[in-house]
Amino acid sequence: MMKWGFAGYGRIARKFEEGLNHIGHDIAAIASRSGASEVTEGITAYHNYDDLMNDSEVDIVYVSTTHNTHAQLAIAALEAGKHVLCEKPMATSAEDVKKMIQVAKANNRFLMEAIWSRYLPGYQKAVALAKDGTIGDALQISANFGFKMNPDAPKERLLDPSLAAGAIWDVGIYPISLAQDVFAESPSSMHVDADLSKLNVEDRCAIQLAYSGDRYAQLSCAINLNTINNAIITGTKGHIIMKDFWMCEHFTVINEEGEKIHHHPMASNGLCHEAMACQELIADGQVQSPLISWEHSIQLATIMDKAIKMARE
Repeated sequence: MMKWGFAGYGRIARKFEEGLNHIGHDIAAIASRSGASEVTEGITAYHNYDDLMNDSEVDIVYVSTTHNTHAQLAIAALEAGKHVLCEKPMATSAEDVKKMIQVAKANNRFLMEAIWSRYLPGYQKAVALAKDGTIGDALQISANFGFKMNPDAPKERLLDPSLAAGAIWDVGIYPISLAQDVFAESPSSMHVDADLSKLNVEDRCAIQLAYSGDRYAQLSCAINLNTINNAIITGTKGHIIMKDFWMCEHFTVINEEGEKIHHHPMASNGLCHEAMACQELIADGQVQSPLISWEHSIQLATIMDKAIKMARE
């Protein structure tokens, strides 16, 4: 069984810890500049990341710091001989994603972007049905993911440009990833409209992607507006409606045979599914995931690079 090390110990890292505990994975060490004193008893706590990278007990590092530090910390872990699961977005540019992949190749280490929804049973099943003809040929996707920041909670990460702020990097990656999963190619064109903050980062954004064969994705994301967070995949013979698509456990298929509700519960809080995948792939000698391949991460980063540029112009 691999032993995990955490770079960062914020909200998402604590949820990931809960997921690991559910499946019995061991956490050897956690490095955090602000939360090291709060680390669970029995786990080594470091106040700097170098100590974590040099810890011989750590086999794989989970990077969950602010987006702007993902590439630097992931590369340091890979160069130290660790495998890496890096929170989404993998990095804040496609060029940095490519650098991370180069280092993973050079050191023969596993590297995966932590898009946890991709490994959820419900999400996997919905995407598979969208691609196997159950609704005919999938032609259109509508998906949104938005939440309203708590005005009483710290929110500098979401608003500060130096920390890779904005709706696209934080939540826009989910609807974009769904479109990539279903249509399985890079978009041929893109149109973006955005509501920008005073610091010129997108609070709210609408993205339209066009694909070959007259296929389209109409996507939206927000950090200042609560949205339904559902997705609808429409084909020539029906629809798939995914409730809370980014953490999908329930979806409905409507086609020529009628209406069928699917229920595929996640284990624990859902984050354990990607952790189990890492364990299995590494044990099998793999350095990347077939579900979240390096090429897929490059495509996602390329789309987000362009969308952010268009949104902030």
